[in-house]
Amino acid sequence: MVKNALGRLPLNGKTRIIMRAYDQIDGNAARRRLGLYRAGYQLLRQDQTPLGDVQWTLKFDRMPTNDAVTFVYADGSKSGATGETIFNYIITNNVDGDTYKEGYFDAAALENGLYVLRVFAADYFGNQTYFDSRIEVNK
Repeated sequence: MVKNALGRLPLNGKTRIIMRAYDQIDGNAARRRLGLYRAGYQLLRQDQTPLGDVQWTLKFDRMPTNDAVTFVYADGSKSGATGETIFNYIITNNVDGDTYKEGYFDAAALENGLYVLRVFAADYFGNQTYFDSRIEVNK
């Protein structure tokens, strides 16, 4: 997706949010990447006030079924004993144990304006980090 002149991602309908993230154990080689414990997103107004709670959409406190794999990982994900491990998560989908379903971020449900889309990654111990993307809704 191409940013506009203000450096914002223009959105006007249903969109998938893809996040590249990983966990790592202290002392492990940089190539030894681990998957996340949970991931999600939150929408904020331009002034950083939240429009709602964090939507924790991907949760791995229970092992998902094999059928859920395509709902978790986006194109370009890969792992193995050798080479680089890449986790591209589709965080607009929902995966929680035995349940999984496709989902979208729907900008059409918002008023025109400037927003911040904050994506979260968390580990088992409660550590979390986030990344902000500035978006503009213009229907």
